[in-house]
Amino acid sequence: MKFEKLTDNKIRILFSIEDMSVNKISAESFFSDKNISQNLLQSILTKAEKEIGFKTEDYKLMVETILSSEGGFIFTITKLVDNESIDNNNSYKVFRFKNFDNFISFCKYIKNMNYFNAKKLSKDFSLVLYENTYYLSILNIDNLSPHLLLALTEFSDTMSYSPYIDGFLNEYGKIIFNGDAICKCIKMIKE
Repeated sequence: MKFEKLTDNKIRILFSIEDMSVNKISAESFFSDKNISQNLLQSILTKAEKEIGFKTEDYKLMVETILSSEGGFIFTITKLVDNESIDNNNSYKVFRFKNFDNFISFCKYIKNMNYFNAKKLSKDFSLVLYENTYYLSILNIDNLSPHLLLALTEFSDTMSYSPYIDGFLNEYGKIIFNGDAICKCIKMIKE
């Protein structure tokens, strides 16, 4: 693990594939299990404080995570000062469905509850299959009704935010619906 201090408020951590092996973590477990990702990041921040004096207590943090070309991670961690905010973090979400039947059940529920509005459910929803699990990414979650969000939490698990998870899923997963995922599924449902 290598630490690089970019500014007083920003560091970069190179977390190699060897570091992943030592910590018994994979890209899949990091992106899909909130507890694993939080524990790893807490451990990294503790080491960053000891090695380069990067103190994070009493700060809000922005964590950017990407997979390196060698298979490890590159973390960029920024301490947010005063009124800084995390751009677009609240507008993008990923929901994990254990199987395709759960996604179909969600779409049936939406159809039967009259939440279906083709204009509101278009283009912002994509469905990707990665290792027998289905991921629904939503680009503009701010535009969704509370009822739709509640339904999503009933049929799926919300994943922890990462600005690069969509790219990871699109690169390593199989795209089932590239945009219009809910509309396309509802149109397929025959009842």
